[in-house]
Amino acid sequence: RGLVEPQLGEFNPADPRNKTCDGKLSDKGIECCYRMFDEGKSRYSVAREMRISFAAATHRFAAWMKAGGKNRDKNTMRLG
Repeated sequence: RGLVEPQLGEFNPADPRNKTCDGKLSDKGIECCYRMFDEGKSRYSVAREMRISFAAATHRFAAWMKAGGKNRDKNTMRLG
């Protein structure tokens, strides 16, 4: 049995499309982070699974909290 990449619904934290060519998170990547926080994952877990720095995960956590945390308006973007 091979290793399976961790997935969160249709969002794969390790998907290269989660980042732009300059290494920043894309809109899809940001939504993936937010959904992981919705699931109760820690900033450390999000950083590790998304392959971003802990500082970047902390920044996204603060933005998620400012947007309302679990009560935020969920992004309904189409996945491609």
